[in-house]
Amino acid sequence: MPEDKDELYEDICSDLRDRQAWESRQILWSKMRNQGVKRTRKPWPGAADMHVPIGDTIINKLKAYYVQWIFGPELLASFYALEDQGDSYTDSVAQWFDYQVRENTNFPTMAICAIDSLLQNGMGFLKPYWDSGKERLAFASIHPYFVIVPPWTQELAEADRVVHVMHMSEADYLRSAEPRGYNTDEDYIESIKGEGKPDQKYEQSRYVAEGLSYSRLKDLIILWEVYLRQSDGQIEVQTFSPLQPDEPARAPFKLPYQHKQIPIIQLPYELLDPGFFSSRGAMELVQMYEASACKMWNEKLDFMSIANRPVLSTQGGSINAQNIRWEPGAVYDSVLQLVQQPPPPVNFDEEVQNNRSMAEQRVGMPDFGIGDQSDSQGQNKTATETNAITTVMQQSNDLRARVTKNSITMVFEQAWSILRQYKSNDLNYFWRKRRITLDDAAFDNAYVLRPNGSVDGYSREREIQKLMQLRQLAQGSPWIKLPEIDRKIIELMDSTWIMQVFSEPQDIQQDEEMKQAVENSVMIDGYLPNVLPTDAHVLHLQILDGFLGWTQNPANGVKVGPTVMPTFLQHATNHVQAARADAQYMKQYGQQIAQFANKIAQTQKQMQQQQAAAQSAQTAMGNLRGMTPAGGPPGMPNGAPGPAAPPGPPAPGMPAGNGPVMPPGGLPQNPTNGSTPQL
Repeated sequence: MPEDKDELYEDICSDLRDRQAWESRQILWSKMRNQGVKRTRKPWPGAADMHVPIGDTIINKLKAYYVQWIFGPELLASFYALEDQGDSYTDSVAQWFDYQVRENTNFPTMAICAIDSLLQNGMGFLKPYWDSGKERLAFASIHPYFVIVPPWTQELAEADRVVHVMHMSEADYLRSAEPRGYNTDEDYIESIKGEGKPDQKYEQSRYVAEGLSYSRLKDLIILWEVYLRQSDGQIEVQTFSPLQPDEPARAPFKLPYQHKQIPIIQLPYELLDPGFFSSRGAMELVQMYEASACKMWNEKLDFMSIANRPVLSTQGGSINAQNIRWEPGAVYDSVLQLVQQPPPPVNFDEEVQNNRSMAEQRVGMPDFGIGDQSDSQGQNKTATETNAITTVMQQSNDLRARVTKNSITMVFEQAWSILRQYKSNDLNYFWRKRRITLDDAAFDNAYVLRPNGSVDGYSREREIQKLMQLRQLAQGSPWIKLPEIDRKIIELMDSTWIMQVFSEPQDIQQDEEMKQAVENSVMIDGYLPNVLPTDAHVLHLQILDGFLGWTQNPANGVKVGPTVMPTFLQHATNHVQAARADAQYMKQYGQQIAQFANKIAQTQKQMQQQQAAAQSAQTAMGNLRGMTPAGGPPGMPNGAPGPAAPPGPPAPGMPAGNGPVMPPGGLPQNPTNGSTPQL
């Protein structure tokens, strides 16, 4: 680690000199994508100098896939608790984090800028930080040109030093001076803005480059924010202007973030070797194809210029060519002959398309091989060949998604740490248009988070197709979470639909339990509720069975009489029959339905046996007392029938009787159903 500022400044300038070849490449990629690389020499003044934007077109296509991968899921990340007591907070914490990052920061904008940078330059940088002025988490997308590291750096998180070249106007510098602790001395500001007044002490070793050490804009200030790794692992931050390295813009300080990491994360486009500058972007990969396409297009226009401006020759005689103007209806005093031009040697349009196709193949565009349905022999490709090509191209995108996922994980981890450190007092958030308050105990637990974007989620249709196949295979497999599959399908279609068309399984369970509880209360009065095919039959039967068991305790104050029990049994039987009518439902819950059906049959058999025993006992007692003649009950003619059997269950939707009667003296037994309320 440098011992003083002089040594630090000279080391940073040395880092800049070591990366000059890489800098020139970065400038070339930016020039290619914007105005294009011009022709070094035109064949004549005014000749065509066109640009075929193959690289820019590919970047715009790939950018959409990266954005969909990050922002497509309903939640940016999933949280996993490292302690048992934190398991109940994982969903709420993920929702709170998503609201804070997606709605209350500039992450959506900065993430797209960083994605564009990694596609163009081979790497992008995101800087999560706490904006003390606005009291919120903020992100900055940094161009690779403005991140300086030693040439031996492999991973940015383990770099010895990292320099962030910051640009700000004089007004912005003064506005942020108080919260950031910047030096506001007028002479100092005059010496560091624009081209400033460079310190003569560093004249020999100074690195001169516009945008890095000075600016031609007179009110622009360039600062170097240097992150230095100390021997104890702590990060020290030093800030100074490259025009005045001896005088700091603010006093050095220890990095205040609890995560204790350099707050700049690199997003590489590819992984070639551990070197920091090894990653190549899409522009570098397609450079030769874009240059060839531009040349073909210019050659085509050159040929058209020659062919559309014919060359004339004369058959004898002398003429002054400067006095001849080629125009319709003109009369010439000499015989002129048009010089025929040969046909073009190649099909220029076809060559341009070939270069575009090769560039897409080089990058690994997911649609390569589908639009071009013929091979080099002019024969149409088979479906198997097309699917194979699509699979190979998709795997190329999957690989890039896996590379990006590691970087986005680090971005979210630092963002979560900063939010937990500075935003833990703001517990309110909105989820599916509902205002929710997070339990402050959720921050007492340790979590691991992972981005929700699938590593092979570039093709939304392909992902939906896989989930639909999984859903079909999951039928009858209770160990596969069907609600989670359905939620992911809706999420891929449109995450805003989830609130309208999807309910969490626990919410549905609570609704079904409440529905059966209400049905139990009305069946006490002999009312038989309807059973719907969409009911959760097993859950209804469990609640009904539990209720009947609860009524067996006299202390609970409710007793199901013998005339009401058939209503409960009939309702349970209807659920069993409705379940058996659904083959898919029986595949998953057939065993439980069979158990309830056996229990219902046993209960009905016991009731019949009890009823027959009671009737026999009553008849025997009457005979012993001489109260029941052989022909029938007292007061009845011979041959009259005995006591009527208890009434059966009513038809669905019809009450069994008039309900309980409340006389002034108390609560007698219900004369209709035999239920005895107990207070």
